[in-house]
Amino acid sequence: MNGLPASAFRLTVDGTDAEGDPEIPSLGMYQNFNIIKTVSLEAISEVDVSKGIPSAEVANTMSGNVNIITKRGTNQFHGSLFLNNQIENLAARNQFAATKGPVVFNQFGGSFGGPIIRNKLFAFGVYEGYRQRAFRTISGNVPTAQFRERAIAAVPAYKPFFDLFPLPTTATAANAITAFHVTNGSNAAQDNHAVTRVDYQITNNMLLGGRYTRGRPSEVRPRITPANEQSFSGLSEAGTANLIYSRPTWSSESRVGYNFNDVLRLQIRGDLFNAFNHTSFSGIDMNIRSGNFGRFTGTRGARIVQLNARLSF
Repeated sequence: MNGLPASAFRLTVDGTDAEGDPEIPSLGMYQNFNIIKTVSLEAISEVDVSKGIPSAEVANTMSGNVNIITKRGTNQFHGSLFLNNQIENLAARNQFAATKGPVVFNQFGGSFGGPIIRNKLFAFGVYEGYRQRAFRTISGNVPTAQFRERAIAAVPAYKPFFDLFPLPTTATAANAITAFHVTNGSNAAQDNHAVTRVDYQITNNMLLGGRYTRGRPSEVRPRITPANEQSFSGLSEAGTANLIYSRPTWSSESRVGYNFNDVLRLQIRGDLFNAFNHTSFSGIDMNIRSGNFGRFTGTRGARIVQLNARLSF
């Protein structure tokens, strides 16, 4: 944005921080495993983009600000239902894979809003979920059968290590150490995402509002070594409370926001990690080096609490 890198912009919802990553401004969580970004599309009323030198209202940005304004209830009841289904029948086969892997993706949900007390108290809510059961094409170089036999004959302790790898699926050259392997690995993901907003018209000049967002995404990603799949689990909770007071010649708005983000990535069984973390062979796609990883601070997660105030004449 505005010629600066992605980490220079700022993302807000209803005027307060809403980044999916506690370290850099981002729509998605660490390594982008969540399909629903920030808030459900059904909850978006308006998107406001500010570029260049920020005003005091925006602040805390180098290149610009993207502010998502959520829907609110009105004096009429409104709602929606939606379903997005995808299967492998109309999908293309990966050109390197021998077969087309099955795909089942369902994204579903709905929204509903209206008055609790006409002209005074309004509510709006959205639920969106997805369930994915698919096969992702994975590929890489793996040790050939001939090389395995020679290496194990020389060092028998290498056998558990080589047992982690599948055999090549392509033709193997004579005396080759590695060859190409391509297959379809199981990829599963899901999320349950909710947005709730309540607005109270205290007087004709004063409006109090609050919004709460909750998400629980997760994903399992296959790797070329089946024992080394990655699993992601995320937890996000965010909220905004605002008070607007207006008069004929001036107005004031105060906002307080809370953004909680927690991501845990698990990779490889502990016994394999300890045994083979420092084992390497040139030309083999190892990818068995990483252990557990948590993208959070403190005892549970990254929390951002923000207070904004503005007075206009």
